Amino acid sequence: MAVSLVRLRALFAIFAIACLLLASRLAYWQTIGRGELLGQATDQTRSDLVLAAQRGVVRDRSGAILATTVELRSLYAIPRRIADRGAAAAALAPILGQSAEAIRAALDSGAEWLYLRRRLPEDVARRIAALRIEGLGFENEPKRLYPNGALGAHVLGFVNDDGQGQYGVEGRYDPILRGVDGRLVVERDPANRELAIGLRIATDPRRGQDLVLTLDLAVQTAVERELAAAIARERATSGSAIVLDPRDGAILALASWPPYDPARVATADAEALRDRAVSWAYEPGSTMKAITIAAALDKRVVTPQTTYDDKGFAIIGGRRLGNALGRAYGPTTVTQILERSANAGAVFVASRLGADDLYAYLRAFGFGERTGVDVAAEASGSVRPLAEWYPVDLGTVAFGQGLSVTPLQLAAAYAAIANGGTLYRPYVVASRRDADGEHRTAPAPVRRVISSDTAATVRRMLRMAATSTTRTSRPSPDSSPRRIRGWSSSSSSSGLSRSFSERSPRWTRSAGSRSMPCATRAFRQTGPEPFWGPGGGAPRLLPSTERVHPPAAARGDGGSGHPRHAASRRAVRRWRVRFPHRAARLRVLRPARPARRARLRRGRLRAGRARGRRRATGRGSPGRCACRRGHRRAPRPAPSRRRAPRRAPDPRCRDHRQRREDDHEGGDRRGARRAPSRAADRRFVQQRDRRPAHVPPDGADARDRRHRDRLLRPR
Repeated sequence: MAVSLVRLRALFAIFAIACLLLASRLAYWQTIGRGELLGQATDQTRSDLVLAAQRGVVRDRSGAILATTVELRSLYAIPRRIADRGAAAAALAPILGQSAEAIRAALDSGAEWLYLRRRLPEDVARRIAALRIEGLGFENEPKRLYPNGALGAHVLGFVNDDGQGQYGVEGRYDPILRGVDGRLVVERDPANRELAIGLRIATDPRRGQDLVLTLDLAVQTAVERELAAAIARERATSGSAIVLDPRDGAILALASWPPYDPARVATADAEALRDRAVSWAYEPGSTMKAITIAAALDKRVVTPQTTYDDKGFAIIGGRRLGNALGRAYGPTTVTQILERSANAGAVFVASRLGADDLYAYLRAFGFGERTGVDVAAEASGSVRPLAEWYPVDLGTVAFGQGLSVTPLQLAAAYAAIANGGTLYRPYVVASRRDADGEHRTAPAPVRRVISSDTAATVRRMLRMAATSTTRTSRPSPDSSPRRIRGWSSSSSSSGLSRSFSERSPRWTRSAGSRSMPCATRAFRQTGPEPFWGPGGGAPRLLPSTERVHPPAAARGDGGSGHPRHAASRRAVRRWRVRFPHRAARLRVLRPARPARRARLRRGRLRAGRARGRRRATGRGSPGRCACRRGHRRAPRPAPSRRRAPRRAPDPRCRDHRQRREDDHEGGDRRGARRAPSRAADRRFVQQRDRRPAHVPPDGADARDRRHRDRLLRPR
């Protein structure tokens, strides 16, 4: 059958179209898609490895290492290369501390490549390498170490599993600390083995910069210890403490509670990661009174001797704002406002100053804006715009209510008063070190807030407030106290906030830091219902904030120097003169140091053993009759080492005659020592009346017989 011409033309057209499509596709891969094919070919023959840069080291101001990086080995598996997965899982289970079923499930997950355990200790890695299991391998991986554990954790932050810095200095300076990763390109054969004569391109990694912080490890240790003690004493849920140098804004110590270990972040509470010293805003309370008075003195609307009549309250904006406990002080000077922490006095000063100037000085001291400290997640606090103020806000803001500040803002403001009136930007990183050398951080003065004369006046007023007999804070033992504190009702549901600020050269010297520091502490308390007391009209909580005094070694007499302890020693001396037989029971109030606690514990044990000997020998208290009925006897001589004989009975006491009768009857000698009281007589009568009829009275023990005979004995 002959093929028609039409059919041949159709076949030719189809063939031509197919050839055209093939040619166009070949042209595409030769021109446009050439790079994609070359990339696939390169991926099959070359390996591009990332050479991780070593992270920089973080040190304190003296060179002590706070954070460093070490190389550890991570175990990985290629399941398709493992011949017997069950045997491999059984061999790895006891070494890794996991069940064989869990390891087998990971190997059977279908993944081409997976980690079995990351950052293994060196001894564990050696044990696994000795198994020589095909398909298992190790990869070097950096691990961040913090030699001091939780010390300074909120300043340092931490590094996650991907090597990224989080929080604190690790998060803020992560690009600088991380460095620049290197690159290694090698050619491999189909068996994934490196070719000795193949292409090899290497780019060396650049190590991260080292950071030297302004922290002093000794001061940080002391601050965290004191903060933990204050948290336990106040039964608080959170708190913070800051020590900074007012001369340049360098932070010597910064602590926050609750703490966490940066090496074990996975087990830490999310709330513990928050640095409350920079990210927690609270009402400062009476610590704001010094700021208000400093502003009024700088504007020359009041002087330290300006007097007003304190009636216990002040009326402003139609609202009544009173002192703590409603106490009225009568004629009061501006200096005495700080001494007595009088809310009405703060309202009086603010009224003289005016809302415009008060708001301007609050902003000048840095409240309501971030300080610019070089740590992550800083809060700005809250100072409402002046247009949103009510008339009563002028009075409440004057004593620290109606605004919120961070502990770091409060520390920076008091540092401005301490250094002569200049506000500095707080900073943590003192210098950066790289291959080009060391780059130091220059102090950054923000602005002059008050004059040097005003700052000196406020410092004198704070010193007088701390040494006054009406003070609401404890003085320092070196006669140079500069301390003020306050309480305020918290806006959160967690309870109360407490603030504390001081400047004491003796304290810093005992902690090992530089002179002229400023310390600020803030606590958030929950617990029993407090009572009202001085401190801005908010609940005052006892005991007082905390002890910040030099150690006992700083004094020649071995004491702490605290006036409360000195008063305790004077009271003990007076009691020893009046009551020599009770002197052994008195203890001098001293700080609870470990050695002191051990001595007190040994003393209590000795006293307990002495009481046991007196009970065993029948001897009563010194200077009393053995019956303990109040019969006085002449003081006995000092006890000797050998066991003293039993004291002779007092013939005036009828209970001794009864005790001799009980001894003849075989009664309880120890129970016969103490004479029955009238309460015991009443209890015996009640028990006798409730006694069942089938129990005869003669069935009572010797003690009941003594009570019964005493009731029946004629008086």
